Amino acid sequence: MLIILSSVASVAQGELSFRPGAGRLIRVEHTQGVRGPRYTELSVSYRPQALLEGDPGQVRALGAGLWLEIRRDGGCWTRVPGDPIQRGSHRLLHRIEIYPCQSHEVRLALRSEGCVSHLASAQVLGPVTPQVLHSSGYRPHTPHSLEVSLRDSVPLVSWQPVMCTSSYELWYGSLDSAETDSGNLTLSPGMTRDVALYGLRQECGDYSVRLVAVTGEEFSNEVDVVFNTCDNTTEPRGEDGDVRLDYPLEEELTCVASVTECVRPEPRQARDSASARADGQTVLSLLQLCAVLIIAKML
Repeated sequence: MLIILSSVASVAQGELSFRPGAGRLIRVEHTQGVRGPRYTELSVSYRPQALLEGDPGQVRALGAGLWLEIRRDGGCWTRVPGDPIQRGSHRLLHRIEIYPCQSHEVRLALRSEGCVSHLASAQVLGPVTPQVLHSSGYRPHTPHSLEVSLRDSVPLVSWQPVMCTSSYELWYGSLDSAETDSGNLTLSPGMTRDVALYGLRQECGDYSVRLVAVTGEEFSNEVDVVFNTCDNTTEPRGEDGDVRLDYPLEEELTCVASVTECVRPEPRQARDSASARADGQTVLSLLQLCAVLIIAKML
């Protein structure tokens, strides 16, 4: 029996697990640059040895068995791509490109036999205020997927929303040098679908549309397209007008799949306390039985 118990104990000791309350040791902040915080980059650093209980050799050999996940604006958890940077002999550092107007939470995931355990950071990095964002000189991303369609002969302009923008500036004008048919619209962040261009004078004329995103006093790169008021097609103009450009942060993120969460073993102190109570109850029961037998014999 003692040999079996010893074997079970040694197996239990070989399992790595997160220390209780270790989430406060995961540091989450904007990357510090020479001129101050970089609001477009998140730094997450931690020391695995300080977060995990178990054999130090196993901790050092974890490799892909320990990874980082992030959640933006309370959405689903996604796995952070790439490997962390080694800082010193024990600290690991992840640098993640982010949108400063979103909130960010991170957690570590530890793979065990048949399950995964998680350790969430005690810190939640909130969104940067518009005032801080504007004063930081943040420049919004270039709008993309700009297109013009016709509905009842009225041109409708649409594009993909740009994160962290305060407005859009849209210009349109005839490509006929003899015409002065042009205009400008200032649009709120939510106005990105089916913006109507009323009152165009040219029938079956060629027009251009130019668009920029604005944050504070900073403008994005310009994107522009050409359309005809009788033809329901859109042609990009120039290198910046390629509506098929990809921007890494705007790609669809893959949520982590559901996993079996590891059940944390009961702390040793609690187990010892429960065992002591059980032993005490057993001894008490034996004493009571002995007392009954002695009394019965006396009678």
